[in-house]
Amino acid sequence: MKYEIIRKIGDGGEGRVYLVRDRVLDKTWAMKVVPWTGKKGVMGEDLPFPVQVMKNFDHPLLPRLVDLFFRPPFLCLVMDYIPGRSLEDLVKEEGPQDRELVLSWARDLLSILSYLHQQDPPVYYQDLKPANILLTKEGTIKLIDFGAIFSPQGRGQGGGRRGRGTPGYAAPELYGGGEVGPWTDLYSLGMTLFFLLTGEDPGSGDGLSSTEKKGEGPQGRLEMVIGRATQTLPRNRYPSCQDMMEDLEGRERPEKARRRALVGGLILLVFLGLLPWGQNVHQNFVYRRKIQEGVEGAILEAIKMRPDRPEAYRVLLDLYRKDGRLDDRESQVLEILSHSYAGEGGEDLVDRLKRISEEGELTFFQKRLLDLWKEEEAGVGAEEGE
Repeated sequence: MKYEIIRKIGDGGEGRVYLVRDRVLDKTWAMKVVPWTGKKGVMGEDLPFPVQVMKNFDHPLLPRLVDLFFRPPFLCLVMDYIPGRSLEDLVKEEGPQDRELVLSWARDLLSILSYLHQQDPPVYYQDLKPANILLTKEGTIKLIDFGAIFSPQGRGQGGGRRGRGTPGYAAPELYGGGEVGPWTDLYSLGMTLFFLLTGEDPGSGDGLSSTEKKGEGPQGRLEMVIGRATQTLPRNRYPSCQDMMEDLEGRERPEKARRRALVGGLILLVFLGLLPWGQNVHQNFVYRRKIQEGVEGAILEAIKMRPDRPEAYRVLLDLYRKDGRLDDRESQVLEILSHSYAGEGGEDLVDRLKRISEEGELTFFQKRLLDLWKEEEAGVGAEEGE
């Protein structure tokens, strides 16, 4: 036999993993042995779906599949041997990890998940957790154990099997029958990052909610990202790895800029609240349905459909303020919306409120909003004068 078994090094998914030595190359590999009912010499689409995917792996943070052969009744997968320890063991032995280190790992894991999600067809890992992430002696991480890989559009063995993941790390839809997508893996990533930051097992029953209720968790950018990634409803999570990465890499706006954008949005709501509502019943039905979807794209479509109505703007503001801050992109959207009428030759919304105030028609609340905006303008002017 070409490979000499040195020792068993673990159990992964449905099979066992051994450290083996290649007698020809005198090189060590990891060999996973799994039961298989296929026919010897027939290794095309009859192969298990995870193996079909692994054959094409080409990512620096994923193990390579270097050999594949059949020894009845087992299929043997020879892969890179990655010495190291799991992030689960690391946290259990050393406690919560430095946040900059966790942020670096988050970027790497998003790179891996993005690579998987961009396959044709897209594939989802389904069982992301600290136990499946190895920290090498060089300080890099590698994702292992791909037995749960799944694709709703997959070929071969039906795209793999829909998994249930690991309690605490698995997204609710894996148990409730909802649609599996990028948001499913990103939920598990959020729970993994939570564990790395706090040392608390999300499957223990305490999880994110208890930490938030006690006020013990730090409130930085990374925690805000974790909060969105681990929302119960898929539509409230990140729709893609790119979206999550943008929030991880984004820089928080200065307090004055955030405040200015928020005040601008509130002034917009006050102004729009004075406008008449449309009467088209069908359009109103579609408008409200888009608002009820609760996602940014649908809300912006509703605003485009009925820019004279305030409801969609209120929902958009609530959505943006959900994580406790306005990022650059969200503030830009509000600023564009707040001045959209001026771009069409109409009156700037702030100018309109100023004009109305001269006629003595502003309510106390509207006056306060206008005062806040004037304070911002005065502050900006003072800074420029310096």
